[in-house]
Amino acid sequence: FGRTKEDLPALFLELIPEAEHERIRAHFASFSPQRSRALNEHRVTLATGEIRWQQWTNQALFDAQGRLAEFQSVGRDITERKQAEEALRESEERLSALVAASVDVIWRTSATGEVLFVSPSWEALTGQTAEQARQFGWLESIHPDDRARPMAVWMAAAAEKRPYQSEM
Repeated sequence: FGRTKEDLPALFLELIPEAEHERIRAHFASFSPQRSRALNEHRVTLATGEIRWQQWTNQALFDAQGRLAEFQSVGRDITERKQAEEALRESEERLSALVAASVDVIWRTSATGEVLFVSPSWEALTGQTAEQARQFGWLESIHPDDRARPMAVWMAAAAEKRPYQSEM
């Protein structure tokens, strides 16, 4: 590249958005003989203007007196992973908004049938908080004389891994 090793940090920082420069400098300043390896993720701007993500594993090598001798770094492009993470975050936000706005009761269970989550409409319908409904607490929302049938149907649905349908 026709550059000296002293030129590399400045050349490297030119690719990284300025807002991230201080964090990158702090990352490299944090190395010591006791903490000689670390992972770092950051954006880079290509010559075309496209923004990509990189992940670097940086290894600091120290001499016998504990002075920094060099860095060895291995990097990879993680743009697709970051895009997938962002898409998942947005999808989860949309689902959360949908569940919160729904008047229908939506719930999620473990493979054994224990309630892990109920939507806000559960409390409006039953008077139970989400915490009270957890595990098999949802049965408390049913009159004691009427609990046996929904519990049997529930356990059979969980055992057979099929949807639970019951009217109470």
